[in-house]
Amino acid sequence: MFANLVILFVGLAWPSTIAFAVWIFREPARGLLARVGTLKLGPQGVEISGPPQPLEAPTSKSDPGASPALPVTLEPSRDDSSGVPLTTHYADPYKDLVDQAEKQGDLALQSTMLNYKENREDALKHLYVDYSVALFLERASRFMLGSQIDALSFLVTVGGRATKDQIRSYYTTAAINFPVIYQNYSFDQWLNFLGTHGLISVDDESVNLTPAGKAIVPYMQGWGYLQFRPPG
Repeated sequence: MFANLVILFVGLAWPSTIAFAVWIFREPARGLLARVGTLKLGPQGVEISGPPQPLEAPTSKSDPGASPALPVTLEPSRDDSSGVPLTTHYADPYKDLVDQAEKQGDLALQSTMLNYKENREDALKHLYVDYSVALFLERASRFMLGSQIDALSFLVTVGGRATKDQIRSYYTTAAINFPVIYQNYSFDQWLNFLGTHGLISVDDESVNLTPAGKAIVPYMQGWGYLQFRPPG
C-alpha cells in the first residue's frame, strides 16, 4: 500500500495526511475536540493545546518555526455525531483540504476492508499504521546523505550495533570526498541527524539501529531514491 501513500504525500503534502489521521479517529476525536483548544501542526506532528475557557473561541499564538495552526470550532460533545463532516471543526482556509482528505479516507477505508477482508476497526488500524510509517520514512529520507545511508546499511549487516568509531569512519571518508558539504558539518551533527529522526540511538560509545533505521534504506530503494546516489 506504500505506493498509493507516497503518491498522496507528493500530491497533497503531509498536512493532508495529518488530516486523514484525524479522520481515522474522528468519532473519539469529536469528544476530545470539545475539551481541548486547538490542533496545531508543529515540527513534531500534531500538538494539542487546551483546555480553553468555556464558550470562548480558540486564539492563535505566534510559534516561530512551526507550521500554521489549524483552529478548531468547538462544539459540545454529542453521542450521535455520525455523518458530521470533519470540516465542521476547522477554519475556512483548511476546509477544502480536510474535505479532500476525508473523501480519500472514505475510499481508502472501503478498499482496505474489501482487499484485506478486515472489519472496520482492523481496517482503520491498518490504514493508520500504513500512513504513519510511510509519512515517517518519507520525511526522514528527504535529506539523507549518502554516507548516512552507508552507515545505516553497515549497521544492518553487523546486527544493528556498532561503535562510534566504526560509524565515524563513514563520516570521515565522506568529509574527505565532499569537503564543501562537510566543511561546517561536524560528526556530532551528522550523527545527531540520524538520532533526531529516530533512525539510531546512541548509548555511550555504541550506536544502535532502531526499527525505523532498519526499514528506511529498503524504503528508499523501493521508491528509486537510491537510483542515483545521494551526495555526501
